[in-house]
Amino acid sequence: MALLEICAATLTCGLHLGTIHSSTNVPLNDSNPGIYAIHNSTGITGGIYHNSHKKTTLYAGMSLFRNKPVNLFIGAGTGYALRIMPMFVPSVRFGNIRTSLIIKHPAAKTTAWGIHISTEF
Repeated sequence: MALLEICAATLTCGLHLGTIHSSTNVPLNDSNPGIYAIHNSTGITGGIYHNSHKKTTLYAGMSLFRNKPVNLFIGAGTGYALRIMPMFVPSVRFGNIRTSLIIKHPAAKTTAWGIHISTEF
């Protein structure tokens, strides 16, 4: 039990759930299950999820405003058009639900942007 308490004091953990996509020129997967963790004092963030192109994405970076309802994640992930895709993801937390804006990267094969939903604990 003490280890879980230490973990909870040190990390914010989350579950990726899904993405609502704008209209697109290619079919996209809206179910994006995965997990992530944010180190509360440093902002180092990492996770894994099943992306909208039905591939696995591993990602890492920094959550700049991690202890606030509004956050900005800057990092990179795999499983997209570029071998390593830069990620710039603003988000807002409402209770335990985080809503993130997925911005289309210029190198992406799709024309879509998205609203991603995750839950944090």
